[in-house]
Amino acid sequence: MHRFERVPGLMLEPVAHLWAAFSPLTGETSLLNDESVAILETLQDGAMTSHEVCKGLASDSGIPAQTLAEVVEKCWPRLVEAGYVRELMADVSIGT
Repeated sequence: MHRFERVPGLMLEPVAHLWAAFSPLTGETSLLNDESVAILETLQDGAMTSHEVCKGLASDSGIPAQTLAEVVEKCWPRLVEAGYVRELMADVSIGT
């Protein structure tokens, strides 16, 4: 199972109804919506699976985790590509 971690040094600032996000990995700033920032804030405490992020968001918002899953899954590619999140591959052990 894949886990995601927030990139250290990421900076977020509100700008009108959006958020400015600076990635120390790319040196670039872009605008994000509230949903993407909520994911990034959930990851402040450490790496999580998508399911764990949805559970955390559900706890904060009162929206069922299953309902949030589709939105969260759609956000990962952009967050990874922009350098805001790293995708960690699960350790695979092969038994002998």
